[in-house]
Amino acid sequence: MAILLLVLLLGSVGAANSDGLGVEVPEVLEVDTIPPVIQNCPNVIEGDVVFGDSASVTWPAIFATDNSGQVPQEVCTPPRGSVLLFGLGITPVTCTFSDPSGNTANCNFIVSVGQVNIISCCPASIDLDVGVSQQGSTVNWELSCNLELFNVRQVRSTHFSGQFFPVGVTDVTLTFADAQNFEESCTFMINITAVKHDGNTGRSEYSFSINDPPENGTCHINPSNGTVLETQFIVTCDEFEDVDQPLTYSVYRSQTDGNDYLLSTFAGPVSPALYLPLGNDSDGYSLNLRIGISDYFGASTSTYLEIKVFPILVDSDGPLVDSLLNVSMGSASLLGNLITSGNNEASNQVLVSLATLLNGAPGNETGSLDKETKQEIRSSLIDSLATLNLQTAEDIEQSSASLGLITEASNELSPDTQVEAVDLISSMTSFLKQEISTEGSFSSQQVERTLSQLVSGLSNVLGAAMVAEPVDAWSAVSDGAESQQGTETLVGSSSIDSTLQRKVLMSLIDIIDVIQGILPSNIAAGEPVTLYQITTLSLSVSKQSAHQLGDDVQMSSTNGGGEIKLPQHSALHSNGTDVQAVEIDNPFSWESNATAVTSDVIGIELESDGTEIEDPCYLIACDIPACSPGYIVDPNPIGCCPGCLPDPCYLIACDIPVCSPGSIVDPNPPGCCPGCLPDPCYLIACDIPACSPGYIVDPNPIGCCPGCLPEPCYLIACDIPACSPGYIVDPNPIGCCPGCLPEGGDILELQGPEQ
Repeated sequence: MAILLLVLLLGSVGAANSDGLGVEVPEVLEVDTIPPVIQNCPNVIEGDVVFGDSASVTWPAIFATDNSGQVPQEVCTPPRGSVLLFGLGITPVTCTFSDPSGNTANCNFIVSVGQVNIISCCPASIDLDVGVSQQGSTVNWELSCNLELFNVRQVRSTHFSGQFFPVGVTDVTLTFADAQNFEESCTFMINITAVKHDGNTGRSEYSFSINDPPENGTCHINPSNGTVLETQFIVTCDEFEDVDQPLTYSVYRSQTDGNDYLLSTFAGPVSPALYLPLGNDSDGYSLNLRIGISDYFGASTSTYLEIKVFPILVDSDGPLVDSLLNVSMGSASLLGNLITSGNNEASNQVLVSLATLLNGAPGNETGSLDKETKQEIRSSLIDSLATLNLQTAEDIEQSSASLGLITEASNELSPDTQVEAVDLISSMTSFLKQEISTEGSFSSQQVERTLSQLVSGLSNVLGAAMVAEPVDAWSAVSDGAESQQGTETLVGSSSIDSTLQRKVLMSLIDIIDVIQGILPSNIAAGEPVTLYQITTLSLSVSKQSAHQLGDDVQMSSTNGGGEIKLPQHSALHSNGTDVQAVEIDNPFSWESNATAVTSDVIGIELESDGTEIEDPCYLIACDIPACSPGYIVDPNPIGCCPGCLPDPCYLIACDIPVCSPGSIVDPNPPGCCPGCLPDPCYLIACDIPACSPGYIVDPNPIGCCPGCLPEPCYLIACDIPACSPGYIVDPNPIGCCPGCLPEGGDILELQGPEQ
C-alpha cells in the first residue's frame, strides 16, 4: 500500500499517461496568475496649448509582455486615438493591459498642458491729431482676431470702442476668457495729440506738490457773549502748525445752508476788534462762527465757535429807531467814521450787523420799527455800501454779503432804493469781472462765494421790482363802466411807475448776463452744473466739451425744470461750449396784462471761447415734408430742415397690454408696442388742495397730487358780446372772455363778435 501511494503521488505530476504498470494517470492544468509586464510607462507628459484651443499631445509607445506569449489587450482613459486633444491644465491618463487569463496591469501618468503662444486680440496702438479746442476725440477700434474661431469671449474692458478720449496717452486693457474660464489680457495705447491752427503740436507739463493744512491748534473768542453794534469781539488762535508760513485767519458767519459770510481776514493769530451780527433769536441769539486757517499755498482747515450776540436793549439809550439811525446815518455816525477812515472790513461788519437787526423775525424788538423807517435805513445802508472803495478780493466778498442781507426784505426796498441797488450790483459785478481777469487775485472758492451773494442780492431786488405795491386792491370793473365789447380789462394801479419798474428789471437782466459770463471762468468742462436757485431766479451755468453737448440742455428750477432742444447742426458741436441758462418768474410786471404770463421765462445762451455761438439755422424757414406711407418726419435732421425716414413701426399692430394693479401702460414705449411700467402714484391718497383766491387746482399735476396754479382769468372783467343774428354767445370760450359762434349744430369753427 505504501508503494502504491507513492506511485500515485508521483503520477499526479505531469500529463496523464500510462505507466509501465498500465495505470492511467490524469493530466492537471496549471492556473496563470501573473499580470502583464508594462514597459515604457511615462510619469508626466507635457504639452502646449494656444489660448482658447486644445492641445494635441503625443507620447512614446507604451507596450506590455505576458508569460502566456500573447500580446496583452490595451484600453486607455481617455481613449487613445490618432490625435489626443487636451485642455489647459492637468489631465490624468490611465492605460490598462489585460492578458488572456484576465490578469491586468495599469500605466498611470498625467498630461500637463501649459499655455504658450497666447493670441493678442488687441489692435495696434492708435495715434490721432485733434484741434486744440476739441480737447480730445471719439476713438473706434476693431479686434485683431476672430473670437469665434479661437473659442474665446471678451469679458472685461477698461474702455470701450466709440468712447471719448482726452488729449494725451490712455492705456486700454481688454480681457478675454476661454471655454474653461481661463483669462488672458492684452493692452494697447491710444495717443491723442492737440494740434494748433498752424499745424504745430503743443505740450503741457504739470508739477504737483502734496500739502497738508495747518493742524494741532485751537481758537477761542472773547467775550463769549455781547450786544450787537455795542460789543467788540476778539478771536485768538493758538499753536497751529504748518511749515508753509505765513498763516492767514478768516472769520465767517456760518450758515446752515452752507453760504458762509466773510466777516474778517487777518494775518496774525489775534484778530482786530470785530463787530458781529445779531444771533438767531429762535436759538437764544446763538451765532455760529467758522474760523478758517490757511497756509501760504491755500491749504486750509476750519474750527467752529458758538457765541451769543443779543439785540440792542430798547430802553437803554432810547428808542431802537434812534439807536439804528445814530449808528448808520451821517458822517459822524459809527458807520460814517469807519467809511471815512477807509476801514472797509469794519464798515461791512457794521452793515451786516445793522441788516441782521432789520431782518429780525416777528416778535423781535425790530417790530417797533415801521415800514417807512426800515425803508429809510435800508436806503441809507445801500448808499453807504456804494461809497466803499473796493480794492481786494476780500472787499468784494464782504460787500456782496452785506448787499444780500441789506436787500433781504424785498418789500422794504423803495423804488429809489431799487435803482441804487441795481447801480451798486452793476459796479460790484464789473469790479469782480475785472479782478478775475488778473491771475491770482481770486481763488475759485472766493469767486463762488462772492457770486452766490451777488445773485442773492440781485434776486432780492428783482423780487422787489417784479411785485408792484398796489394802491387799491385789484377789482373788477364796476357796474356801468364803459368797455369795448369782447375785450379783457385789468383794473388797478401801482404805486411804482411802470417806466421805472421796466428800467430796473431790464438792468437786472443785463447784470445777469454779465454774471453768466463770469461763471464759466471758474469751472472746468464736465463739472456738475453750477446752479443758483433763489425765490425769483434760477441761474445755471455749465461748461461742456464738444462731445458732451447733446441734443438738449437740461434745466433745474424751482418749478421742476425741463429741457431746451438745441438746433441739430454741427456748428454747435465743433468746439467746447459754455451753456448759460436763466429762469425768472414773470419779469414783465410793468405791463398791464402781465398776469397773462403764467409760466416762468427761460433764456439760454451758448458760448465758445467767450463768443456767442450763432444758430446757423436762424431765420431759415422750413416746410414740414409730406412723407409717404411707411415714413415719418425725421425728428433729428442733420441739416436745418427735416426730411423723411422709414417708420420702424409701420404696419405693426399692437395690443394694448392689460397691466397688473400698481402698473400702467407705458405712454412712451422705447419700441413700437407699449408695455407696462410701475405706477408711481399707486396707493397714494391725495387731498384736493384749498386754493387761495386767484388760484385753481392744477388739472395736470407734474407729480401724483395736484397743487394750485394761477388762474389766468382771475379779476378780468368781461363784457357779454352783442352777437349778430344767427350767432350766440360761446358758452365755452377758449380764452377768458366769450365771443360769438353760429347758432345750432356742432360747429367747431368759432367766429368773433360782429364789429
